[in-house]
Amino acid sequence: MQIVHQLNNVAQKADMEIVNGILTNDIGRSKYTKFYLRENFWASSLSPEPKNYVDTERVRIYGFNEMIERVKPTLIICDIEGGELDLFKNANLTGVEKVLVELHQWVVGKRNIKKIFDFFSARDFHYDCRHSYGRVILFSHVDRDKMRKKRLATAQQKQLNEQQV
Repeated sequence: MQIVHQLNNVAQKADMEIVNGILTNDIGRSKYTKFYLRENFWASSLSPEPKNYVDTERVRIYGFNEMIERVKPTLIICDIEGGELDLFKNANLTGVEKVLVELHQWVVGKRNIKKIFDFFSARDFHYDCRHSYGRVILFSHVDRDKMRKKRLATAQQKQLNEQQV
């Protein structure tokens, strides 16, 4: 991840934390799982099928809702090769303004693509056609402008309070 940050001129900040792991809302007993590496890294996944993987890595599992509560993201970027429905179906997206997701219809099927759209729609997210392209979809919260203004006002107030101390 550090190399990716260097290539994209992302400066490491004191409050920045890099966490490598798998996010799920279906946490079993295990805190780790196997990640199947393939020659073409982008084809790597949690599934051993097809069996053309070249190696496995032991990867930490984190609860998606717990991570959202801890980090409080406003944007989620997700490309998980067909795991989108399982990840989002029980997700608490309170405070999230946008979700950018690559959907894999050939993996999950048409009905599950509809379920993903239904999930976001039921939580007041809309299909943002201005920022979507093909299978890469941006779901934006219908109140994201209000949410952003509130977040900025809170940050400004916090900064003022810190300056007065």
